Amino acid sequence: MKIARIYLWIGLVASVVFGAAYLVAPGPVTRFAGIDHATPAGLTDLRATYAGFQLGMAALLGWCLRDPSRYAAGLVAFACAVGAVGLSRLLGLLVDGFSAEMAIATAIEIAMTSFAIFALARVRSDAGAARS
Repeated sequence: MKIARIYLWIGLVASVVFGAAYLVAPGPVTRFAGIDHATPAGLTDLRATYAGFQLGMAALLGWCLRDPSRYAAGLVAFACAVGAVGLSRLLGLLVDGFSAEMAIATAIEIAMTSFAIFALARVRSDAGAARS
């Protein structure tokens, strides 16, 4: 359970940091990815989509951290969300062409997803051992 708790905290902090950055200053954060946001509507959409997702994930992970019986749910949600982003980014690399920045982001997202799955397996293993 300890590894799950630590990982959920890491996910929560990362989500708050990135969510706040996208909310306060989406321009500098998204330039790294080559995203063009030349209009006020574009900036608003970046704030809504990127910050909203990250801050919503942080809220969910915070809720899950309040009760160890919800650790598994938080890990599943985090793995699904980050895994979907990573796989979509990988598809983009294959379809749209290679970019070093996107390759690094993909590797990080796949690693984060893998670790969430590993932590989930540990939670389930610990729960099974406790029932025995």
